[in-house]
Amino acid sequence: MVHVAVKKRTKQQSFGYMKLALVAAVVVLAVATFALSVSLHHKNKEISDAGLVPGVHISLGSMGYDFSSGKPVKTDDVNTMGLKALLTKEALNDLGHGCASSYYTVKAFNTDKTQVQLGYGCNAPDSPMFAIKSEGKWETLSPTNRFNTFGIPDCTYVTQNNIDRMVAPVCVNSVTTNTPQYSVR
Repeated sequence: MVHVAVKKRTKQQSFGYMKLALVAAVVVLAVATFALSVSLHHKNKEISDAGLVPGVHISLGSMGYDFSSGKPVKTDDVNTMGLKALLTKEALNDLGHGCASSYYTVKAFNTDKTQVQLGYGCNAPDSPMFAIKSEGKWETLSPTNRFNTFGIPDCTYVTQNNIDRMVAPVCVNSVTTNTPQYSVR
């Protein structure tokens, strides 16, 4: 009979192997995360630059999709494409007036996609504005002093322009007072 001497691991050796396995797992995870990040950045850059002028950033958000099948399907209906063309034109105009980049983002839209509330601006879409389709043509409405500091539109302004409640569900009775009175439309 042959006896084989089995050497037992000490607690210190077992702990050393566990540390080594943990370090290896962290390194593998870090490398995988970095590779995924680079891949997603490259893919997103391709999507955002596809067919667009550098510095022009247009986002139609959910307005650019049809969800009737239960899945988002990119849409190219007349209203959506017309709005995208107008916003691209506006953004190019912004670039011509000194903006390094111009952003337009649809925040809300009505059921028939003929009115939208936008966030727009140079370098970031911080300012609110409306765009409406009237007589078959999209146009932006001048936002000057028509929204308070919270982006809530003036009630008179939304009434005069017949803005749909879906686009502006709340308005403020005066954007210039220190004690605003909000109205749910």
